[in-house]
Amino acid sequence: MKTLRTLVHQAMSEKAARKRLLRDYEDQVSDYLRHVLNQQKLIPDEAGESQAIDAILAELRTRLPEKLSTEWGPGVRFRDLLREAVHEAIFTWSCPAARERLCRDLPAWVSKERQAVLDYAWDRLRVFEESKQERGSRAFTVLKAREENPGLTLIELSERLGLHLGGADGDATSSLRKALSRASDRFGRYLIEGITERFPAAEEDDEAYYRDLLEDLGLMDYALRSPYCRSLLDLDGEEL
Repeated sequence: MKTLRTLVHQAMSEKAARKRLLRDYEDQVSDYLRHVLNQQKLIPDEAGESQAIDAILAELRTRLPEKLSTEWGPGVRFRDLLREAVHEAIFTWSCPAARERLCRDLPAWVSKERQAVLDYAWDRLRVFEESKQERGSRAFTVLKAREENPGLTLIELSERLGLHLGGADGDATSSLRKALSRASDRFGRYLIEGITERFPAAEEDDEAYYRDLLEDLGLMDYALRSPYCRSLLDLDGEEL
């Protein structure tokens, strides 16, 4: 399977690779454009939205190859170039007065995508707990409680949950710590699934792509608590 960087390199000189690259990102870009166009009230109705997206995508197909040929290289992230090219395409389609508003709107879009990935992971963890209740799984319950009560000690958290995880306090603390570790690991798996759902261009063997997305979406702390993510993304040298 080709990594993203390999495909980008090919796209600089091969039309077929360029088409695939743009096709892989089209849904993601269209979703962002839809959000921006409606948020900034740049289109009158749904028909206008469809026409605007088609026009902006056409402009993007023209602009992106030029950006790749002049700006792509070591240390440059493709998604940063893509974001710039998308904004430039919007500016061309729109008007200069829209530029400042569009740049301000980017954090709102990032926040929306971050929450969508988190919602996916929490929902998957909840379903996992429900499917394993006969085995006593409390993965969703304990991790959600820790998320909502970060200041509690493990003993206090255990009491808050009404969990009986061991005889002595030390046993209860150890048991709850293990339960949280297992839940965090599984949550990390679901984060990766959620990112792949939201960003179809992500490929399992492209570690840098996932790391960049986790950083951009403010989700790296969750990944660092997951042995699965640490192994998958080579994060063993990273610290919380």
